[in-house]
Amino acid sequence: MLNRDLGRLDNAEKLLFRLETLAGPDNTDVFYEWGVLRFHQGRPQEAEAKLLALLKKMPDHANGRMVLGRLYDKQGRLGEAEIQLRGALNLRPDDETICRDLASICDRLGLVETGIRFARRAYNLNPNYSDSLLIWAKLEETRKDYDKAEQLIGYASKLQPSEPLIGMMRAFILRHRGNFEQAYAILESLDIKRLKTEALAITWQERGFCLERLGRFDEAFAAFAEMSAVNRQPPINRNYPEETMREEFQQLHEFWASVDVNALPSVKVDTTSEPCPVFILGFPRSGTTMVEQIITSHPEVIAGDETHAIDKALGRSRGSSSEISLLQGSLQLVGDKSERQALQLRHKYMRQIRRQAILEPGIKLFTDKTPLNETHMGVIQAILPEAPMIHLIRHPLNVVLSSYFNDVRHGRAFATRLETTAMHYAHTMDMVEIYRERLSMRYLAVRYEDIVADQEGKTKEIIKFIGLPWDERCLNFQENTRRARTASANQVTEKLYTRSLERYKPFLKHLEPIIPILQPYIDKFGYTI
Repeated sequence: MLNRDLGRLDNAEKLLFRLETLAGPDNTDVFYEWGVLRFHQGRPQEAEAKLLALLKKMPDHANGRMVLGRLYDKQGRLGEAEIQLRGALNLRPDDETICRDLASICDRLGLVETGIRFARRAYNLNPNYSDSLLIWAKLEETRKDYDKAEQLIGYASKLQPSEPLIGMMRAFILRHRGNFEQAYAILESLDIKRLKTEALAITWQERGFCLERLGRFDEAFAAFAEMSAVNRQPPINRNYPEETMREEFQQLHEFWASVDVNALPSVKVDTTSEPCPVFILGFPRSGTTMVEQIITSHPEVIAGDETHAIDKALGRSRGSSSEISLLQGSLQLVGDKSERQALQLRHKYMRQIRRQAILEPGIKLFTDKTPLNETHMGVIQAILPEAPMIHLIRHPLNVVLSSYFNDVRHGRAFATRLETTAMHYAHTMDMVEIYRERLSMRYLAVRYEDIVADQEGKTKEIIKFIGLPWDERCLNFQENTRRARTASANQVTEKLYTRSLERYKPFLKHLEPIIPILQPYIDKFGYTI
């Protein structure tokens, strides 16, 4: 444990092997220590396996639940992280660190009021620690109470005046208030040597956002590159498995290009008996959050947000290399018992939706805007043939650049390099094309730029496609009180604006290496450079 805490991970591993020999491989302390060590080594799959094995033996192991929750948090599996951390808090109700972790997760889940309660509870448990105040300030910023946020930051600075995270949070608030010069000045003055790895990555990202808004585009791009470099290195170790993903997409492409689509099952059920999903598809940063806000402004639709229910129905694990490939998910649909299998997958999907408490009495439509569900369009068509699919398309250079800058965690960490972001985009769009060629889907492609140019016309087209009567509230989506859970949360509380339509242009020279990858899609979707 001491070696691990001092960062001597190799020594810790050797000692743990010896402990395992002495105590036996089934010892629960050994399971826990292996889980924590693999977590620190950046080996999430092994860490998860050890921690799950521990909790199977000892469900009341609070530390095990806490570490597993933090592991899921790092992978972007926020719903699962919340479950584990709530379990840990039930076992240790006076643990301020668990309360802080839950406050942070609730912020990113859009559960702002719940998050504030956890942050306040953490602060009350230890009023001499600034971290709880900073998370509380972030939550107040989320609901746009900037004065309260700055007040809390002021309290934190009195407790720990030299803590660099206080300066980083103050800069974050200033940026969101439009004070880019002040925000950048604070970020530049921070002693980055005192920052932990993840805070360092966020600091570089904040610098990039400020520099971009100040028109210092080359410096901004360099700052985002620093962020990505930090994320790829230990202890974070987020790296995209290029060869694995190329092979998986190739296998998936070949399957759907050659399968007898007439022999594929299609579930036949009484669709009036249960709610129906509206799938909002699109590569991250393509406008899916905005379209969900538009649709859920209609009183007959409830927001499901990022459910990941298809992944879970197929037995896939979000955020890490999956035990089941993209192809194997599709293969579940074929075989002698394929129709029964398709019906089982449908039931699994709806069970996941119900577990997430999305549905409300009397409402028959809910949205599912899980990122990269495009890879599952064939499965969706088979198990939920009545479900409309709205596919958001945006200029590929804008989508790829924004995913890279926003450190998108989906798709096995594709956004930790500009090139791999472009590769994953190409793989995904190729699959969409195959599905569109081979399947008869309830599908509507919508360009983000067309919504900006003709908001009313395109909004009416979307609402009609879903099969709903027109409602004027859909034009004022920025008034939707639902809190979006993504990096687009602040944008979707504003009216439509045009400043991001050509975001890529000032960075064009930095994008030259990926233009050959994206040019076919730029041409296909009717864009130019």
